[in-house]
Amino acid sequence: MSTKKKIIAGKNIYKDNKNRDVLYVKSKKNGYIIQEKDQSSYTLYSNRFYISIIAGILAANFNIPLIYCIIASIILAVFLQYRYQTHFLPSLVVISNFKPANKVSTLDAMVAEKDKKRNLTLALLYVLFGVLIVINGIQMKVSYLILFGNILICIAAIYMGIMNFIAFTRIK
Repeated sequence: MSTKKKIIAGKNIYKDNKNRDVLYVKSKKNGYIIQEKDQSSYTLYSNRFYISIIAGILAANFNIPLIYCIIASIILAVFLQYRYQTHFLPSLVVISNFKPANKVSTLDAMVAEKDKKRNLTLALLYVLFGVLIVINGIQMKVSYLILFGNILICIAAIYMGIMNFIAFTRIK
């Protein structure tokens, strides 16, 4: 396991005047400080909808009826959203009336972590996963709807692979 500090980045992540990671929730006009102990939970909750969709598509690849996969995805998304709203956000330190500035982009965070080996490995693994999920769907002769879902996962995985490769090339 890496001893390097994980850098939090994303759509609603900013740095405050004390250089702390702050999650800005626009609907509440509040900032929530993400401390080091909250980083793994933040990663889970920031990807909650993607996780739900991917879980449903992967389940459909194992010949589980589509309606069950959709229901399971919805239940997982609702559960993760509920936990995010009722457990995760209330556990964070709140900055009332936070004014967002100093946005932290995902690519800049990858470069700032300076972990070339990890970025290259992830670039390769994301692309392989994307390609293999489509090949698996073709070999299992899944329906066109499931294959379309596999192709969407492939596109997202290739995008993440490209992001990691770009970070790899930018690290000095």
